Amino acid sequence: SNSVSVVSQRESLGFEGRMTMAVDSNALDILQQQTGDMEQKLAILVETRTKKLRDDKAKHTASLRTDKENIATLKGKIAQTTESSKHVLAVQQQREAAKAMVQSEITELGSHASELNDKKREKDATIAALLQKKNKLAETKRALSRRESDTSTRLTEGLEMYKQWLGLDFCRREDEQLQLIFTRINEADPDKKYFFTVHIDDTHNYQVTECSPRVTAVPEMLERLQQTNDFGAFVREMRLEFKKL
Repeated sequence: SNSVSVVSQRESLGFEGRMTMAVDSNALDILQQQTGDMEQKLAILVETRTKKLRDDKAKHTASLRTDKENIATLKGKIAQTTESSKHVLAVQQQREAAKAMVQSEITELGSHASELNDKKREKDATIAALLQKKNKLAETKRALSRRESDTSTRLTEGLEMYKQWLGLDFCRREDEQLQLIFTRINEADPDKKYFFTVHIDDTHNYQVTECSPRVTAVPEMLERLQQTNDFGAFVREMRLEFKKL
């Protein structure tokens, strides 16, 4: 199950993370193999010592029956056996310490993998939010483009009508501005030109950049135009204002 967990963790990491996991996994495999070898050697040692103890005990028991003088020798061997048992215990303690270290490393790796998964989820959530924002911006851009196109169409249609009936002409300038020129306003001089220049700024609002002769009511007229978006009405109102001059 540990191998499956490591593989799953590798798949969720980037290239750099996978390299780190690969090194940690190899170190863990080597440590586990060394622990297994140690356990096998320990089992052999315990079995050997146990067999020796049984043999020694049998010999000493036989010696006690026949020769009490061997008691001193038997005590020496018992002391030697006790020392060996201490050594076995020390080895066992070392093995337990090694197992605890391996378990600690496994726990640390699991915690690291969990942290990486949390970061991945945060990254995925951020990407999803950015994509959603991008889609909204694209939709807003398309809506603005449609509005601009509709506005341009209405401008063209309205201007054609007023050109025919009201002596209105217009020209589109290189700076994306539209100049509207009126005639037939001054009865004493029908060919006299009255004009104003209009354009749509970056915020999609109408602006009048030129007006000759000057019309003081232009700001109020522009405010109404922003609200109604009725450019034809604005043109008619401008003509009326020119006639008042």
